[in-house]
Amino acid sequence: MDEKILLRVWPEYGSTGIWMPPKAGEQLVGPNVSYESLNLPPDLINDFTEWQNIFTEQDLPDDDTIDWEAFDAKGLELAKRLKIHLFYKADIEYEFNGIQKIYGFMVMADYCASLWDDEGVSSILDDIEDDLNGYIIYDKERLQEEFDQWETEFNKSLNNTLDWEVFNKEGRRLASELQSRLPQFCVVDYCHAFEETYPPFKVAPTTA
Repeated sequence: MDEKILLRVWPEYGSTGIWMPPKAGEQLVGPNVSYESLNLPPDLINDFTEWQNIFTEQDLPDDDTIDWEAFDAKGLELAKRLKIHLFYKADIEYEFNGIQKIYGFMVMADYCASLWDDEGVSSILDDIEDDLNGYIIYDKERLQEEFDQWETEFNKSLNNTLDWEVFNKEGRRLASELQSRLPQFCVVDYCHAFEETYPPFKVAPTTA
């Protein structure tokens, strides 16, 4: 895997709102980054542009015409969407009232795991709690059992017994439930499983 870049979402006059700081967690912001260089999709470019325009076009001094709480929430949402878009390629920070790392996790079926961090390392919910410095996931044992059961179901694809529509529906539900239990600076993505990607296992014929 290529070395990750570090990006920070931070509003500033006449900028894209995306920066490349030299070091994580420090105030130095580094160069401004273009949307095109990150190959952002049009909808994300439009939303970043609108968000930045709100900041750029504000009256000075601040006359309270901007809902800063809503502006902050929108910026955090954009940082999380940027994390999903780049996922394994970039560490993302968001800065408004302080600097906050955006943590990304992936729900993806494989024969050894169902949950992954943004380094491509298989994880369990205990690992996520460690990543988040001891944050406690509500009803963790039950949710982990459901992830384990979902992973076990995936192994049945060896015998071509999975209902893939039902399987993906459950995977999206697990991703959504995990997202609801994590802090707002975390994002959980789901990697859709396709039947044709996992052909049934076949034993090679033997020869006399």
